[in-house]
Amino acid sequence: MSAELLDAVSTRRACVFVIGGRLFALDVRAVREVVVFDDARPVPLAPPHVIGVASLRGRVMPIVDPARRLGVAARRSSPPWTTLVVAADGCQVAL
Repeated sequence: MSAELLDAVSTRRACVFVIGGRLFALDVRAVREVVVFDDARPVPLAPPHVIGVASLRGRVMPIVDPARRLGVAARRSSPPWTTLVVAADGCQVAL
């Protein structure tokens, strides 16, 4: 498809990804960047879907496993984690 056709067909752009064999999408305006984290600090008493927190250019970034949150078997639970950093309502999280 040409870029012109894509622009004519839809005014929404999405970042599409797969979790547990199912397609999900986020509005591209919410996606800030793709980051690979090699390490994360555990958060005491956090829910099981919270992997931990890591530093992203000096900011504490929570890392959340959406597969666990959705009750889907994760492919890999050990680092490195390739994440989408998303922002909404003034908060940022790595998924």
